[in-house]
Amino acid sequence: MRVPSNAFEQYVALGDRRSYESLGRELGFSKRAITRTAARERWQERMRAIESTAQTQALTRIGEDLAGIRERQLRAVRAVEARALETLREKPIATADQAVRALLAAQREERRLAGEVDGAGAGRVLVSVERGTRERFERRTVALKGPPQALPATTATVLPAGGSTEQTEDCP
Repeated sequence: MRVPSNAFEQYVALGDRRSYESLGRELGFSKRAITRTAARERWQERMRAIESTAQTQALTRIGEDLAGIRERQLRAVRAVEARALETLREKPIATADQAVRALLAAQREERRLAGEVDGAGAGRVLVSVERGTRERFERRTVALKGPPQALPATTATVLPAGGSTEQTEDCP
């Protein structure tokens, strides 16, 4: 009596219980008969190929899932950013502070999602981004209200990764 031709498929289906001995018991053959068949049909080599393919497919699915998550997060951040910019255009300077904060938070989150590291230099980048945003907003506001006037100095705020605020410098 020979080991059945579908013995390898049954061996694979055993999963965590997989062994030549357990397959032999299940099929009614000795471990030695299963071992000879496995060597002749190169079961170990075939198993490595199957496991490698399964691992590659799993990693691909994980990568696709992470890309989808990042894409959804980026869309949400961009929606907040668009709403903040809309609020900046519609509201007077006195009430635009929250919109500026939301815009800066959205820009910071967008940089984080893009893979930029939030390290020691991030505070300086944030000051420059905030200053640029504020200057663009002030130019638009002045253009809407009339001739340019002297604008008061503003204070830049650095928001470190922990989220607490710290006054860093006065911007002319």
